[in-house]
Amino acid sequence: MQPKVKFDYKIRLADPKDSRVLIDLWQKLDYSLPPTPFIANHKYRKEFHQALAQQIGSNINSVTLISCLGDMIIGCACGYLYEKPEALNSPVGLIHNVWIEPEFRRKGIAKQLISALEQELAERGAKSHQVSWRDVPTAQAFWRSMGYAPYETVAAKNRA
Repeated sequence: MQPKVKFDYKIRLADPKDSRVLIDLWQKLDYSLPPTPFIANHKYRKEFHQALAQQIGSNINSVTLISCLGDMIIGCACGYLYEKPEALNSPVGLIHNVWIEPEFRRKGIAKQLISALEQELAERGAKSHQVSWRDVPTAQAFWRSMGYAPYETVAAKNRA
């Protein structure tokens, strides 16, 4: 059995200068996911990523955290605070675009990143947090380990 390698990484708020690297990470995320009717158009997703990057540091409702090993960004997670009128626990912190570089996975980084994001969203007023994930066993296991439970099924159909 090989010993675990310890390394020092930190979690911080993203800065606009991190945008290019974040766009690359978000693109890796999109290409790693099983196809859906909503992510089929990668040109649209690229435009979405650019718009998301423009919000860094300029939109009080949008939060992007990154995990860094020295100057290298090894992971990210985004959150967005929004009002959900039908929910008693609104505003809701929506968590999305979570990515950890493959060689740094299963080391607790994602759990710390999500915990920090939940805290940041709570400080901005979130009374609850919401996330959606693909029907991938590792994703389900991760989010359940973070205390998230599915409460509805969302289905999609293209009108081709």
